[in-house]
Amino acid sequence: MVGSYSYWLVLLSIVVAITASYVALDLTSRVVASHGHRSESFWLVGGAAAMGSGIWSMHFIGMLSFRMPMPVVVSYDVPITACPY
Repeated sequence: MVGSYSYWLVLLSIVVAITASYVALDLTSRVVASHGHRSESFWLVGGAAAMGSGIWSMHFIGMLSFRMPMPVVVSYDVPITACPY
């Protein structure tokens, strides 16, 4: 059994990862600039959320890009995927 990739989705996954990394690094510079202020924790939480959601999105898009020739249709349950709790 040989799988294949949708190269457009792989490219999108890479772009999402690069964008999330850039946003997280930009927010990190704001954490350093606001050292000692009340807003420091808000910038830190924003950076963590940007990096976490970026990694999750990049991984999920990468999973969608891989196709295997199987007779059974595999699908994603949107409510469980969006909010597993």
